[in-house]
Amino acid sequence: MNHFLKRVALLVALLSWLPFASAQNTSTSSPTRNQVREAMKSQLPLPPEGFGWQLYKNVVFLKPIGWTEQEMTENIAGIPATTYAASPEVFSRAKQFEMGVTIQHISGSQRIRGISAKKLALVYLKPFLDAHKKEEVLMLQKSTQGDFERTFFRYRDAPPGLKPIIVHKFIVANDVTDNINIFTFESPVETWNENWVKYGTPIISKLNVMPSVPSEFNRFTEELPPLLEKDAATVMARGMAIDSAKTLCARVGGDVAQAVVKEVTAWRSRNDGYLKAAGQAFDEIGNRHISDGGEAEKQSYLRMVIVQTGKVTSESVLRRFGGANLDNAIVPTPAQCLSEASSLQSGQREIRNTPDITKALLPYMERKGLPGR
Repeated sequence: MNHFLKRVALLVALLSWLPFASAQNTSTSSPTRNQVREAMKSQLPLPPEGFGWQLYKNVVFLKPIGWTEQEMTENIAGIPATTYAASPEVFSRAKQFEMGVTIQHISGSQRIRGISAKKLALVYLKPFLDAHKKEEVLMLQKSTQGDFERTFFRYRDAPPGLKPIIVHKFIVANDVTDNINIFTFESPVETWNENWVKYGTPIISKLNVMPSVPSEFNRFTEELPPLLEKDAATVMARGMAIDSAKTLCARVGGDVAQAVVKEVTAWRSRNDGYLKAAGQAFDEIGNRHISDGGEAEKQSYLRMVIVQTGKVTSESVLRRFGGANLDNAIVPTPAQCLSEASSLQSGQREIRNTPDITKALLPYMERKGLPGR
C-alpha cells in the first residue's frame, strides 16, 4: 500500500470513529458514502495533467477528464455485480466504444453461491482463453500480493467484420473480502501503442484496490425487510407476466385474444392493490439510497429491480407459451391462450390466494393502510 493510500485508509478509519467519539452529541450522524468519498479525494495527490481521481466501489483510479461515463448494476446468478465504463466516445449498451476502460466489481460469490473469489476469477477468464488462439494471447501472468491474487491478461481480438482490437485485463480477486475487480482497457490495434501509453498505462498502473468498500449502507430496516423486497418482486413479476400474456395472445386474434384481454383486465382490477403496494415498497426501499448516493443511486437500484424482474417474467412466459415472448414473433397456440384465460378466471393466479408471496407485503399494506387486501 503506497503512501497516499495509507492516508486514505487512515481517513476512513477516522470518519468511522467520529460518531462514537461524539456520542454525547445526539445530532451527529454517520457520514454518507458520498461524504467519505469526497473526503478521500481530498487526501489524494494532484493527478497528472488531463486526469482526475475517480472513486468507484473499492477502487481509486485516474479517469481522463472529459470522458463519457456509464454505470450498470446487475445480478449474476444472485451475485451482485456492477460495471463502470468510460471512453472519449459516446457509447451505450447498443453502441459499444472502440477505446476505453471498464471496471467490474463482483461481491459475495462465496457467501451467496459458495464459490471463492479466486475460483470465480478463473471461471470468468476461461471463456476468453478458450476463444483465442495461442498466438492471439499477448500476455498471461499471475501473482499474489497479500490477500490479493492478481492476473494480467492481454489478447488480440479480431471478430469477423469488426475492427481488430487489443484488450488488456487486470483481474484482482480477494477471498478474504469476497470481492473481485476486473479492469479492462481496450483499443483498436492500429492505435494501441499510442492509447496504451497515453491512457491505459496511467489508468491501470496507478489504480488502487482497497480491501473493502467504505460503506456501511444497508437498504433494509425493520419495516422494510429483505422479505418485503422479495415479495414485491414476485408480485410485480406475476403482474408483468400476465400483462405479457395479453400482448402475446393478441397475436392469435379473434375471440381467443378477446377472452384473454377480458380476464387480464379483470385480474388487474382485483389485484391492483397488491401491485401498487409492491411498487410503493420498492420506491420506499429505493428512497433509502438517496442519502447514500443521491437520486442516481436510487434510480440504479430501481433499474436493477426492473432488469431482475424482467428476467423472471421472461422465463415464466417462455414456459407457458411454448417459447413465445415479447422479444420474438412466435405466435402462441389458441389452446395456450385459452388455458391462460381459464387460470385467471378460476382464481388460481390471485395474489390473495398465494399467501407464500405476501408474508411481508400484507403486513406492509396493513401498516400503510393500503387498500386492496
